[in-house]
Amino acid sequence: MAAVRNRGEGWKLTQLEAATRLKVTQPRLNDLLRGHFNKFSLDGLVELAARAGIKVKVSWSAAPGRRLSASPGGRQHKRQVA
Repeated sequence: MAAVRNRGEGWKLTQLEAATRLKVTQPRLNDLLRGHFNKFSLDGLVELAARAGIKVKVSWSAAPGRRLSASPGGRQHKRQVA
């Protein structure tokens, strides 16, 4: 989420103006900037990054010693938000 912080700092806006641009409240943006990521869902963080103009790519793999179960059709689990 450092990318969102860096993007916002590049805008040269107040926290309130940046929050408005990202369509969140100022206290919500403050939570993000202070690293309180546990207050956000993964979807919420991805959406904020997308609103900031950051391309997000999410992928995962099995933990050491574990296997990922195959999804129907053998598709990989990936999601991209522009």
